[in-house]
Amino acid sequence: MSDTCVVSTPAKLALFGEHAVVYGGHCIVTAVNKRMWVKIRDSRETVLTSKDMGFDHYLIEKGTTYPRNAAFVIAAMQSISNYFGGSFGGEIEIWSDFSAKYGLGSSSAVTVGVIKALAHLNNLKLDNGTLFHIAYDAVLNVQGRHKKSGMPLASGFDVASAIYGGTIDFSQNGKVRALPISDIPLIVAYSGEKASTAFYVNKVADLCAGHNSLCQSLFSISDEIVKLAESALLRSDWEEVGILMTLNHGLLSSLGVSTETLGRLVSLAIKGGAYGAKLSGAGGGDCVIAVAGKDSYENVSERLESGGAEILPLDMNAEGVKVEASGN
Repeated sequence: MSDTCVVSTPAKLALFGEHAVVYGGHCIVTAVNKRMWVKIRDSRETVLTSKDMGFDHYLIEKGTTYPRNAAFVIAAMQSISNYFGGSFGGEIEIWSDFSAKYGLGSSSAVTVGVIKALAHLNNLKLDNGTLFHIAYDAVLNVQGRHKKSGMPLASGFDVASAIYGGTIDFSQNGKVRALPISDIPLIVAYSGEKASTAFYVNKVADLCAGHNSLCQSLFSISDEIVKLAESALLRSDWEEVGILMTLNHGLLSSLGVSTETLGRLVSLAIKGGAYGAKLSGAGGGDCVIAVAGKDSYENVSERLESGGAEILPLDMNAEGVKVEASGN
Protein backbone atom coordinates (compact mmCIF):
# COMPACT_ATOMS: atom_id res chain seq x y z
CA MET A 1 0.00 0.00 0.00
CA SER A 2 1.29 3.46 -0.98
CA ASP A 3 1.51 6.11 1.69
CA THR A 4 1.43 9.11 -0.69
CA CYS A 5 -0.72 9.96 -3.70
CA VAL A 6 -0.77 12.98 -6.02
CA VAL A 7 -3.84 13.63 -8.17
CA SER A 8 -4.61 16.40 -10.66
CA THR A 9 -7.98 17.57 -12.00
CA PRO A 10 -8.75 20.05 -14.79
CA ALA A 11 -10.53 23.38 -14.64
CA LYS A 12 -13.61 23.80 -16.85
CA LEU A 13 -15.52 26.20 -19.06
CA ALA A 14 -19.27 26.06 -19.57
CA LEU A 15 -20.02 26.54 -23.27
CA PHE A 16 -23.80 26.17 -23.45
CA GLY A 17 -26.80 25.32 -21.28
CA GLU A 18 -25.97 26.83 -17.89
CA HIS A 19 -28.83 26.95 -15.36
CA ALA A 20 -31.16 24.86 -17.55
CA VAL A 21 -29.05 21.85 -16.59
CA VAL A 22 -30.14 22.24 -12.95
CA TYR A 23 -33.72 21.66 -14.11
CA GLY A 24 -33.11 18.53 -16.16
CA GLY A 25 -31.73 20.12 -19.31
CA HIS A 26 -28.43 19.54 -21.07
CA CYS A 27 -25.26 21.58 -21.07
CA ILE A 28 -21.96 21.48 -22.95
CA VAL A 29 -18.79 21.86 -20.90
CA THR A 30 -15.12 21.50 -21.75
CA ALA A 31 -12.15 20.75 -19.49
CA VAL A 32 -9.27 23.21 -19.87
CA ASN A 33 -5.53 22.92 -19.42
CA LYS A 34 -5.24 24.47 -15.97
CA ARG A 35 -5.21 21.94 -13.16
CA MET A 36 -5.87 21.58 -9.46
CA TRP A 37 -3.38 19.40 -7.55
CA VAL A 38 -4.06 17.32 -4.46
CA LYS A 39 -1.32 15.49 -2.56
CA ILE A 40 -2.29 13.26 0.36
CA ARG A 41 0.09 11.40 2.65
CA ASP A 42 -1.13 8.73 5.04
CA SER A 43 -1.14 10.12 8.58
CA ARG A 44 -2.89 9.64 11.90
CA GLU A 45 -3.75 13.33 11.90
CA THR A 46 -5.73 15.03 9.16
CA VAL A 47 -4.20 18.40 8.33
CA LEU A 48 -4.69 20.78 5.42
CA THR A 49 -2.01 22.92 3.80
CA SER A 50 -2.86 25.23 0.90
CA LYS A 51 -1.49 28.69 0.21
CA ASP A 52 -4.35 29.27 -2.24
CA MET A 53 -6.89 28.60 0.51
CA GLY A 54 -4.92 30.28 3.29
CA PHE A 55 -4.13 27.17 5.34
CA ASP A 56 -0.77 26.12 6.78
CA HIS A 57 -0.91 22.73 8.49
CA TYR A 58 -4.51 23.35 9.59
CA LEU A 59 -5.70 20.54 11.88
CA ILE A 60 -9.05 19.03 10.91
CA GLU A 61 -10.85 17.46 13.84
CA LYS A 62 -14.34 15.99 14.13
CA GLY A 63 -16.96 18.07 15.85
CA THR A 64 -15.38 21.44 15.11
CA THR A 65 -16.60 24.33 12.95
CA TYR A 66 -14.48 24.75 9.82
CA PRO A 67 -13.69 27.90 7.81
CA ARG A 68 -15.70 28.30 4.59
CA ASN A 69 -12.52 27.89 2.53
CA ALA A 70 -12.17 24.31 3.78
CA ALA A 71 -15.81 23.34 3.16
CA PHE A 72 -15.31 21.33 -0.03
CA VAL A 73 -12.30 19.45 1.35
CA ILE A 74 -14.24 18.49 4.50
CA ALA A 75 -17.32 17.54 2.47
CA ALA A 76 -15.21 15.36 0.16
CA MET A 77 -13.74 13.44 3.11
CA GLN A 78 -17.16 13.02 4.70
CA SER A 79 -18.77 11.86 1.45
CA ILE A 80 -16.20 9.12 0.71
CA SER A 81 -16.29 8.06 4.36
CA ASN A 82 -20.08 7.76 4.23
CA TYR A 83 -19.96 5.74 1.02
CA PHE A 84 -17.32 3.21 2.04
CA GLY A 85 -17.72 3.36 5.82
CA GLY A 86 -14.89 4.29 8.14
CA SER A 87 -12.91 7.50 8.27
CA PHE A 88 -10.52 8.77 5.61
CA GLY A 89 -7.98 11.57 5.89
CA GLY A 90 -4.27 12.30 6.02
CA GLU A 91 -1.85 15.14 5.40
CA ILE A 92 -3.50 17.03 2.55
CA GLU A 93 -1.71 19.57 0.40
CA ILE A 94 -3.56 21.47 -2.34
CA TRP A 95 -2.32 23.89 -5.00
CA SER A 96 -3.49 24.98 -8.44
CA ASP A 97 -2.42 26.34 -11.82
CA PHE A 98 -5.22 28.91 -11.77
CA SER A 99 -6.90 31.37 -9.43
CA ALA A 100 -10.25 30.49 -7.87
CA LYS A 101 -11.41 34.02 -8.76
CA TYR A 102 -11.84 33.08 -12.43
CA GLY A 103 -14.82 30.80 -11.83
CA LEU A 104 -13.30 27.80 -13.61
CA GLY A 105 -14.67 25.14 -11.29
CA SER A 106 -12.01 25.11 -8.59
CA SER A 107 -14.39 23.87 -5.88
CA SER A 108 -15.49 20.82 -7.85
CA ALA A 109 -11.92 20.16 -8.99
CA VAL A 110 -10.77 20.11 -5.34
CA THR A 111 -13.65 17.83 -4.35
CA VAL A 112 -12.95 15.31 -7.11
CA GLY A 113 -9.20 15.42 -6.46
CA VAL A 114 -9.51 14.76 -2.73
CA ILE A 115 -11.89 11.83 -3.23
CA LYS A 116 -9.80 10.30 -6.03
CA ALA A 117 -6.59 10.59 -3.96
CA LEU A 118 -8.16 9.10 -0.82
CA ALA A 119 -9.63 6.22 -2.80
CA HIS A 120 -6.28 5.44 -4.45
CA LEU A 121 -4.39 5.77 -1.18
CA ASN A 122 -6.73 3.28 0.51
CA ASN A 123 -6.95 0.83 -2.42
CA LEU A 124 -10.67 1.50 -2.91
CA LYS A 125 -12.19 0.62 -6.29
CA LEU A 126 -13.84 3.69 -7.74
CA ASP A 127 -15.15 3.90 -11.31
CA ASN A 128 -16.02 7.27 -12.82
CA GLY A 129 -19.74 6.89 -12.24
CA THR A 130 -19.28 6.17 -8.54
CA LEU A 131 -16.71 8.96 -8.24
CA PHE A 132 -19.26 11.36 -9.74
CA HIS A 133 -21.99 10.46 -7.27
CA ILE A 134 -19.68 10.67 -4.24
CA ALA A 135 -18.26 14.02 -5.39
CA TYR A 136 -21.65 15.46 -6.37
CA ASP A 137 -23.06 14.55 -2.95
CA ALA A 138 -20.15 16.42 -1.38
CA VAL A 139 -20.71 19.53 -3.53
CA LEU A 140 -24.45 19.46 -2.86
CA ASN A 141 -23.80 19.19 0.89
CA VAL A 142 -21.93 22.50 0.65
CA GLN A 143 -24.13 24.31 -1.86
CA GLY A 144 -27.45 23.07 -0.46
CA ARG A 145 -30.95 23.27 -1.93
CA HIS A 146 -33.40 26.06 -2.61
CA LYS A 147 -35.50 26.72 0.50
CA LYS A 148 -38.87 26.86 -1.30
CA SER A 149 -38.59 24.42 -4.20
CA GLY A 150 -35.95 22.04 -2.84
CA MET A 151 -34.06 22.30 -6.14
CA PRO A 152 -30.32 21.57 -5.83
CA LEU A 153 -28.07 24.62 -6.02
CA ALA A 154 -25.55 22.67 -8.07
CA SER A 155 -26.03 20.63 -11.23
CA GLY A 156 -22.84 18.56 -11.17
CA PHE A 157 -21.62 19.46 -14.67
CA ASP A 158 -18.36 20.87 -13.29
CA VAL A 159 -17.88 17.69 -11.23
CA ALA A 160 -18.39 15.60 -14.39
CA SER A 161 -15.97 17.78 -16.36
CA ALA A 162 -13.28 17.34 -13.69
CA ILE A 163 -13.73 13.56 -13.83
CA TYR A 164 -14.17 12.82 -17.53
CA GLY A 165 -12.27 15.69 -19.14
CA GLY A 166 -12.60 16.47 -22.83
CA THR A 167 -15.79 18.16 -24.02
CA ILE A 168 -19.03 16.58 -22.87
CA ASP A 169 -22.78 16.82 -23.02
CA PHE A 170 -23.98 16.57 -19.44
CA SER A 171 -27.44 16.16 -17.97
CA GLN A 172 -28.74 15.42 -14.49
CA ASN A 173 -27.80 12.29 -12.52
CA GLY A 174 -24.36 12.20 -14.06
CA LYS A 175 -25.34 11.35 -17.64
CA VAL A 176 -22.27 12.09 -19.73
CA ARG A 177 -21.75 11.87 -23.47
CA ALA A 178 -18.33 12.67 -24.94
CA LEU A 179 -18.30 15.10 -27.86
CA PRO A 180 -15.41 14.49 -30.26
CA ILE A 181 -14.97 18.08 -31.35
CA SER A 182 -11.91 19.95 -32.52
CA ASP A 183 -10.51 22.91 -30.62
CA ILE A 184 -12.78 25.93 -30.89
CA PRO A 185 -11.28 29.33 -31.85
CA LEU A 186 -12.34 30.45 -28.39
CA ILE A 187 -11.40 33.64 -26.57
CA VAL A 188 -11.80 33.50 -22.80
CA ALA A 189 -11.91 36.79 -20.90
CA TYR A 190 -12.15 37.25 -17.15
CA SER A 191 -14.55 40.10 -16.45
CA GLY A 192 -12.75 41.30 -13.32
CA GLU A 193 -15.80 40.56 -11.20
CA LYS A 194 -15.90 37.50 -8.92
CA ALA A 195 -19.31 35.88 -8.58
CA SER A 196 -20.88 33.32 -6.25
CA THR A 197 -22.25 30.31 -8.12
CA ALA A 198 -24.60 29.39 -5.27
CA PHE A 199 -26.01 32.93 -5.12
CA TYR A 200 -26.93 33.03 -8.81
CA VAL A 201 -28.27 29.48 -8.93
CA ASN A 202 -30.41 30.42 -5.93
CA LYS A 203 -31.51 33.61 -7.72
CA VAL A 204 -32.76 31.61 -10.70
CA ALA A 205 -34.49 29.18 -8.34
CA ASP A 206 -36.28 32.15 -6.74
CA LEU A 207 -37.43 33.29 -10.18
CA CYS A 208 -38.59 29.83 -11.17
CA ALA A 209 -40.48 29.34 -7.90
CA GLY A 210 -42.74 32.24 -8.87
CA HIS A 211 -42.72 31.87 -12.67
CA ASN A 212 -42.23 28.16 -13.26
CA SER A 213 -43.96 27.88 -16.66
CA LEU A 214 -41.98 30.81 -18.08
CA CYS A 215 -38.69 29.38 -16.77
CA GLN A 216 -39.50 25.96 -18.22
CA SER A 217 -40.09 27.60 -21.60
CA LEU A 218 -36.67 29.26 -21.39
CA PHE A 219 -35.05 25.98 -20.39
CA SER A 220 -36.70 24.27 -23.35
CA ILE A 221 -35.17 26.90 -25.63
CA SER A 222 -31.81 26.32 -23.91
CA ASP A 223 -32.00 22.61 -24.73
CA GLU A 224 -32.73 23.43 -28.36
CA ILE A 225 -29.69 25.73 -28.42
CA VAL A 226 -27.54 22.95 -26.94
CA LYS A 227 -28.77 20.48 -29.57
CA LEU A 228 -28.00 22.88 -32.42
CA ALA A 229 -24.67 23.82 -30.84
CA GLU A 230 -23.55 20.19 -30.66
CA SER A 231 -24.23 19.78 -34.36
CA ALA A 232 -22.39 23.01 -35.21
CA LEU A 233 -19.41 22.06 -33.01
CA LEU A 234 -19.11 18.63 -34.59
CA ARG A 235 -18.93 20.13 -38.09
CA SER A 236 -16.68 23.02 -36.97
CA ASP A 237 -19.20 25.64 -38.06
CA TRP A 238 -17.81 28.41 -35.89
CA GLU A 239 -20.10 31.11 -37.27
CA GLU A 240 -23.15 29.09 -36.23
CA VAL A 241 -21.55 28.32 -32.85
CA GLY A 242 -21.12 32.06 -32.31
CA ILE A 243 -24.71 32.86 -33.24
CA LEU A 244 -25.92 30.25 -30.78
CA MET A 245 -23.64 31.61 -28.06
CA THR A 246 -25.19 35.05 -28.41
CA LEU A 247 -28.68 33.54 -28.28
CA ASN A 248 -27.71 31.61 -25.15
CA HIS A 249 -26.41 34.79 -23.56
CA GLY A 250 -29.74 36.49 -24.24
CA LEU A 251 -31.54 33.63 -22.54
CA LEU A 252 -29.25 33.86 -19.51
CA SER A 253 -29.86 37.60 -19.38
CA SER A 254 -33.60 36.85 -19.29
CA LEU A 255 -32.96 34.73 -16.19
CA GLY A 256 -31.31 37.72 -14.56
CA VAL A 257 -27.77 36.38 -14.27
CA SER A 258 -25.96 38.74 -16.63
CA THR A 259 -24.56 42.06 -15.43
CA GLU A 260 -23.79 45.41 -16.99
CA THR A 261 -20.13 44.41 -17.25
CA LEU A 262 -20.83 41.02 -18.83
CA GLY A 263 -23.28 42.52 -21.31
CA ARG A 264 -20.78 45.23 -22.25
CA LEU A 265 -18.01 42.68 -22.84
CA VAL A 266 -20.28 40.52 -24.99
CA SER A 267 -21.14 43.61 -27.06
CA LEU A 268 -17.46 44.59 -27.36
CA ALA A 269 -16.56 41.11 -28.61
CA ILE A 270 -19.29 41.15 -31.26
CA LYS A 271 -18.46 44.70 -32.36
CA GLY A 272 -14.84 43.57 -32.65
CA GLY A 273 -15.83 40.92 -35.17
CA ALA A 274 -16.60 37.85 -33.05
CA TYR A 275 -19.15 35.42 -34.46
CA GLY A 276 -20.80 35.53 -31.04
CA ALA A 277 -20.19 35.67 -27.31
CA LYS A 278 -21.78 34.86 -23.97
CA LEU A 279 -21.15 34.68 -20.26
CA SER A 280 -19.76 31.35 -19.08
CA GLY A 281 -20.99 29.78 -15.86
CA ALA A 282 -23.52 30.84 -13.28
CA GLY A 283 -23.30 34.55 -14.14
CA GLY A 284 -22.85 37.66 -12.06
CA GLY A 285 -19.24 37.96 -13.17
CA ASP A 286 -16.39 35.52 -13.87
CA CYS A 287 -15.75 34.87 -17.57
CA VAL A 288 -17.06 35.81 -20.99
CA ILE A 289 -16.30 33.55 -23.96
CA ALA A 290 -16.31 34.49 -27.63
CA VAL A 291 -15.79 32.67 -30.93
CA ALA A 292 -13.89 34.50 -33.65
CA GLY A 293 -12.33 33.77 -37.04
CA LYS A 294 -8.63 34.16 -37.79
CA ASP A 295 -9.14 37.61 -39.31
CA SER A 296 -10.83 39.03 -36.21
CA TYR A 297 -9.40 36.94 -33.35
CA GLU A 298 -6.72 39.46 -32.38
CA ASN A 299 -9.05 42.44 -32.69
CA VAL A 300 -11.68 40.80 -30.49
CA SER A 301 -9.06 40.05 -27.84
CA GLU A 302 -7.85 43.66 -27.93
CA ARG A 303 -11.41 44.99 -27.66
CA LEU A 304 -12.06 42.85 -24.61
CA GLU A 305 -8.82 43.94 -22.97
CA SER A 306 -9.63 47.58 -23.69
CA GLY A 307 -12.93 46.97 -21.89
CA GLY A 308 -11.07 45.93 -18.74
CA ALA A 309 -11.12 42.15 -19.23
CA GLU A 310 -8.17 39.80 -18.73
CA ILE A 311 -7.59 37.34 -21.58
CA LEU A 312 -6.97 33.84 -20.26
CA PRO A 313 -4.80 31.59 -22.46
CA LEU A 314 -6.70 28.31 -22.13
CA ASP A 315 -6.76 25.17 -24.27
CA MET A 316 -9.86 22.99 -24.22
CA ASN A 317 -10.35 19.19 -24.24
CA ALA A 318 -7.98 18.63 -21.31
CA GLU A 319 -7.60 15.20 -19.71
CA GLY A 320 -9.84 14.41 -16.76
CA VAL A 321 -8.79 13.48 -13.23
CA LYS A 322 -5.69 11.32 -13.03
CA VAL A 323 -3.22 9.95 -10.52
CA GLU A 324 0.06 11.72 -11.18
CA ALA A 325 2.23 9.95 -8.61
CA SER A 326 1.90 7.22 -6.00
CA GLY A 327 4.49 5.70 -3.69
CA ASN A 328 6.21 5.68 -0.33
